Amino acid sequence: MSGEDCIAAIQRRLDALRPQHSPTYPDVIQQQMDLAELTGQQGDFRSAASLYQSLGDNLRVHLGPHHNRTLDAYEGFVRWIEAEDRA
Repeated sequence: MSGEDCIAAIQRRLDALRPQHSPTYPDVIQQQMDLAELTGQQGDFRSAASLYQSLGDNLRVHLGPHHNRTLDAYEGFVRWIEAEDRA
């Protein structure tokens, strides 16, 4: 399966999960992280950073600024910003 196919599959899973679960549901969070990570691995550093930032901002509101998943999302944001700067 190509990277684009994997991204599309993750997006379909997210689209199916979101109407049924809260934004803090573990599978929703993980799928969003997987989507952001794969997006960056496919070379779209800016979109990966944006996806992680959006997730981090949402988790900060719902889980708090010091929750491990919030911090994971912001770590991903910084990592892909740095990758873009190196590219």
